[in-house]
Amino acid sequence: MGNSQAQQLVAMAAKDSHASFNGRETSFRRLRRWASRLSVAAAATKDCQKALKQCRSTPDDPEAQRRIANKWNRESRKRIHRSTLFSKFGASKSKWPVPNVESLFLPDYPVRCCGPQELDGFEVLDVIAAGSFGNVLKVRCDDDKKEYALKVIDKARLVHRCHAMVSQAKEEVSIQSDLSGKSSCFVASLLSHWQTRKRLYLLLEYFPNGELFALWKLHGKFSESLARLYLAELACAIDFLHDSGVVFRDLKLENVVMDSDGHLVLIDFGLSKWLRRGQVTRTMCGTLAYSAPEMLCGRPYNHSVDWWSLGILFYALVTGKFPLHAAPTCRQMRQLVRQHSFEAPASLTWECRYTIERLLQKLPERRIVSLSGLARSPFFKGRINFDLVRSRAYEPSSFCTQLDLSCRPSSTEQHQLTRLRRPNFDPEEAITRLIDDESDGEEDGEGEVRDKDDGDTGGDKDCNCCDCCRRDNFEHFEQDDETLVEAFGTKL
Repeated sequence: MGNSQAQQLVAMAAKDSHASFNGRETSFRRLRRWASRLSVAAAATKDCQKALKQCRSTPDDPEAQRRIANKWNRESRKRIHRSTLFSKFGASKSKWPVPNVESLFLPDYPVRCCGPQELDGFEVLDVIAAGSFGNVLKVRCDDDKKEYALKVIDKARLVHRCHAMVSQAKEEVSIQSDLSGKSSCFVASLLSHWQTRKRLYLLLEYFPNGELFALWKLHGKFSESLARLYLAELACAIDFLHDSGVVFRDLKLENVVMDSDGHLVLIDFGLSKWLRRGQVTRTMCGTLAYSAPEMLCGRPYNHSVDWWSLGILFYALVTGKFPLHAAPTCRQMRQLVRQHSFEAPASLTWECRYTIERLLQKLPERRIVSLSGLARSPFFKGRINFDLVRSRAYEPSSFCTQLDLSCRPSSTEQHQLTRLRRPNFDPEEAITRLIDDESDGEEDGEGEVRDKDDGDTGGDKDCNCCDCCRRDNFEHFEQDDETLVEAFGTKL
């Protein structure tokens, strides 16, 4: 469009506007229409004059004139576009497209540019554990020469499983980052976290004395004295999480480790969820052998499921076995829980049996679901000061009896390393090796699902391990609920 054409358009618009005013077409809509035409024509005239001036400045360069004409034609057909690089607000915007595989986990996992090797700055020493989504490696930092546990999660497997697992991975790092800033000696701290193109990384504290599961497998069972201290420490950890608005949902022997002094520490928040007091959720997750009845039935549940898992764990500590063998499906496990009475063996003291049966009440309303309720039980009353437990004033060695002569943490280190270390260990292979997804998990002699993810019923979504969990109308447990032994009431 030339300059003369633009001027003719302005003249025509002015003439038509004048005629419209004289022809009684004075409605507000028509006034707006002619005002818009006049403004467009004026802008077109100004741009045409600018383009003509540029063309006259380069009369001997037809290529430059063609570029100017093409630029005018393109911009005349769409909105004016300005790059964010030259905007005063451009620093707050991305100057290049972020890959979807990275933006999916932002901003919880910051992107770290890596060199030829993804673990620059760390030396891989061993594989601590393996799961369906990645490995937990024992590494040594090149800067401070300290040993850490590095959790490596494969993005492809995580996204392939389901989209809910992505949100669960982001919630895990959100919870641990928040809890690491609070004072609790019974929860493992998250030191750093980042992502690369293919993997997510969580740098955690390393506990060389290994899992409580290894010690339990080595000794069979603990004395009630030592189990009392361990139960108190785990109860303090669970109470801390609940006060912080978190439900753990995966309390088991494998997720409890021992520090250098023999105290217990909770690890692995992969199935944890933000849940304030009074809220409920319906997610079916965790390990079947530790799952509460309300979770197995698909009913809404709250923090009380963690106290049921604590009761199962305490039962295993003092008896050396689980009250129930893990079933392969939710329906079978639900039937086993409904038929079982969860009575403690008569060989235990009545205070210990009372605590077990109060923690393993099938109805959450009758269950011990708070630290204050547990502290009032005869098993702890007058024997344990929970303020001293929180401050780690008690030494685990002082609670050992003849049954626990070899319960010191140092006795399990060699057993742990022997169990975990493999022949021909290759650090590079450990970084990239991910175990294949297995079916419902292996059941060991105690009826527990041993592998971390095998036997779990999934991430932050409804249970898909068996279709019956979606079809059934779940019944309540009122008809077969076991009340406490009358002798307990008389002694209380």
